[in-house]
Amino acid sequence: MFAMFGATILVPLITGLNPAVALVAAGFGTLIFHVCTKFEVPVFQGSSFAFLAAFSATGGLSINIGAVSLTLSGLFIAVVVGVIMNLLLPKN
Repeated sequence: MFAMFGATILVPLITGLNPAVALVAAGFGTLIFHVCTKFEVPVFQGSSFAFLAAFSATGGLSINIGAVSLTLSGLFIAVVVGVIMNLLLPKN
């Protein structure tokens, strides 16, 4: 619980986003994950410190609304590309 709470609250605070939105998104992400895995994998989907590199590269850490929206758009595109690649690449 300490690791989950630290990342899920601290990352939005560092990036200037709302921690409540991160908690709600983490909750929905966890519920979707559990439904997709038929409740067989005990896991919590939360924030990640890996996104801080993307925010700092685009200037998103400066609490500039334009930079934050640009960073979030780039992260969203990266996720979409990852999902498409996962669906197209053969599974072993």
